[in-house]
Amino acid sequence: MPQCEMRIVDASDRSVYLEGQIYELGGTGAGDGDNAPATVSDVLLSIGRRARFVLSPGEYKYRFHIDIGGGTFKLAVDVDGRDAQCVPTEFDSTVATYNRTLRFLVP
Repeated sequence: MPQCEMRIVDASDRSVYLEGQIYELGGTGAGDGDNAPATVSDVLLSIGRRARFVLSPGEYKYRFHIDIGGGTFKLAVDVDGRDAQCVPTEFDSTVATYNRTLRFLVP
């Protein structure tokens, strides 16, 4: 199973801290509904703190909120050391701090 790593890059506020969960999209127990179980819980990110996890191939979303800090930042996901396809990659806390979503593909 692919080794994955998620991180914050290009943050305008170096104190930004994110808390969230990863959900699998599609199939049984899909993460599209509010009651679906998280595939990976407690995904905590900050500058210098990356999240590492193992996922089966498929489409996922990281649903998170900005706990500390703000400004603009980007999220990146690596799968087995290569950039994963992510949408969107750039976030701005002035738009919203809760219920943010990054979709990504694990090939």
